[in-house]
Amino acid sequence: AALQLTGMRENASALWHSQATWLAYDMADRMRANLDHRLTTAAGDRANHYAGIAVPAQPSGDEQTEDVTCGAGDNCNFAAMAAADEYEWGLQIAWLPGGTGTVTKVDDAAGRYRIRVMWDEGANTGCPSDSDGESTEQTCVEITLQP
Repeated sequence: AALQLTGMRENASALWHSQATWLAYDMADRMRANLDHRLTTAAGDRANHYAGIAVPAQPSGDEQTEDVTCGAGDNCNFAAMAAADEYEWGLQIAWLPGGTGTVTKVDDAAGRYRIRVMWDEGANTGCPSDSDGESTEQTCVEITLQP
């Protein structure tokens, strides 16, 4: 019975890890698809539509606007697409136990971002500390992206 229980717990852990990995790469693909995010202005600035994303801070009810409804046939600007991406990503992350996700700009000159998906698991391994010393007790998947 103990062996079966351990096997079930490890299967759940593998499922959550697979989902978190998929979600991190899903956000990376969304960022790559939003072309404005990769463009550099004459002043050398890049659009920061994705920097600072932290979900599950989802707009709900009256807070939902057309900014989170970009879809086929809609005329969306780059910022509205990023808002829609954040909203949809947050809905997906909510399926992880205690799921949260962040997108942080780590190198402005190179346009590099860190995408982190975290969730609660019995034996939390924790996330590595970032440059601000922030760490978490949640289990995490973390990737670095340069769109």
